[in-house]
Amino acid sequence: MNQVEINGGQLSSVLDRKLRITINEVCEILSIKRDKLGKLMKNDPTFPIGIKEGTTRQASVYFDVAEIRHWWAKKVMNAREYSIDSNSMTLDEKTCC
Repeated sequence: MNQVEINGGQLSSVLDRKLRITINEVCEILSIKRDKLGKLMKNDPTFPIGIKEGTTRQASVYFDVAEIRHWWAKKVMNAREYSIDSNSMTLDEKTCC
């Protein structure tokens, strides 16, 4: 399992033990602000669905650590595939359309 070095390694060791993480922890792992996470949750159908702790509106929402890691790995893989595909295009293909 790949470790992320955040806060001197403290977060990576905690994440290796946790099954679920809070919204704030997801933001820290992805290095994004809370409003960006909200947009991801709303607009990206591949983003993992949060697990609500209770039925009230104020109930805490948690995310499965493995799902977040898997989602990120797929995003990176897709970005790299796109980068390789666009780099292999000819100049005419890039300027076309």
